[in-house]
Amino acid sequence: MRYHAVIARQERLIEVAPHGSSYRIAIHEGPTESKNPRVLVVDAVHLAGHAMSLIVDGRSVRCEVEPAKDGRLAVLVGDEVHALEILDERRLRLRRASG
Repeated sequence: MRYHAVIARQERLIEVAPHGSSYRIAIHEGPTESKNPRVLVVDAVHLAGHAMSLIVDGRSVRCEVEPAKDGRLAVLVGDEVHALEILDERRLRLRRASG
């Protein structure tokens, strides 16, 4: 699946693909494919509520995801909150057509 993430007003193309029992996530430098995206192997387990336990390249991380409207999220990792917006291809086309 291809998504577009907007973080701190910067749009990035994110590609998520199954990788055995985990996921391979490619994070591109901008809204289009780049030659050397950052690639992560992520194993995710849903916990109670909106909490998730992730193993990212062998490192354990717990996060809480608070969904809002229109694909916007607040993600708590440790004691830092990251605001982001996730758009699938359809939602991205609709936004660009109306913008």
